[in-house]
Amino acid sequence: MQVTLPWKTLDGPAVTPSFVFVTVKGKPLNRNRFNEKVWQRALRAAGGPASRENGMHALRNFYASVLLDAGESTRR
Repeated sequence: MQVTLPWKTLDGPAVTPSFVFVTVKGKPLNRNRFNEKVWQRALRAAGGPASRENGMHALRNFYASVLLDAGESTRR
């Protein structure tokens, strides 16, 4: 699935990226549904606490920290 964004930069042209993570039907993942149905279940199965502190925002922050530690930019 593709979605056309109105701009890539403030004054730039429209851009149509492809999604990296999609459902089996090819639609974009809903972060709330993924968090509830996949991420939290995986945390419980691994014996970790499935709480807000271990949700998608924490995962995003962890990934940003890994990028920064590797000397990468967190900006596109």
